[in-house]
Amino acid sequence: MNGKRLKTHDISEERQKTPKRLLSQCIHYVADNLCYVDSFYGLPDLIAEQIFRKAESLDKFDLDDKNSFRALSIFTTVYEDLIISSLNLCNQYLGVNFCQDRLNLLTSLREIDLTGCRLGDEHDFLNDLGQLQRLEILCLSDNSLSDKGIQRLTCPYRVCGQGPAGLTKLDVSDNWEVTGKCYKYLNPFCKLTVIDVTSTQVKVSSHLCINC
Repeated sequence: MNGKRLKTHDISEERQKTPKRLLSQCIHYVADNLCYVDSFYGLPDLIAEQIFRKAESLDKFDLDDKNSFRALSIFTTVYEDLIISSLNLCNQYLGVNFCQDRLNLLTSLREIDLTGCRLGDEHDFLNDLGQLQRLEILCLSDNSLSDKGIQRLTCPYRVCGQGPAGLTKLDVSDNWEVTGKCYKYLNPFCKLTVIDVTSTQVKVSSHLCINC
């Protein structure tokens, strides 16, 4: 062997030394410093989406971040349809309070799950939900609601014509005080085809008559 030693090739070490792509570094930097961004106007959708996902992973939209409202508004003002189309707050009462203050930024929402959030009939969030014009699927299971809560939820659309005209599915299961009377508040929603009334006082013989 003439005293020569073979040089081993450590693949893992080589990977660690591989420099990160410049684009990835830029996206991370911008996502981590959204407080200094004025606007994303003119930025390609694909790049904006990558920045948004990276900001999510960095917890830039969390409750505890004082800059979360502004960070979210930077995206929604330019890329409303590309950012958030569904929202899951299942059993997250505190999350409801966070989103209520930001609901005017989330007008592109098409699906919301509020299962077990203990809203009750008097929560202002019901009225705010009733004004989301693009909402198609809404889950309000186990929220201590009665017919009064359904009345409040549907008021903006029934009275002013402002609200989720395209609502197709509503889940009010596990709200024991909901009765068949709630149907009269749902009549104006012509596209509503699925209503889950499991574990309510709605009788099996009750039915929804759409008068469009």
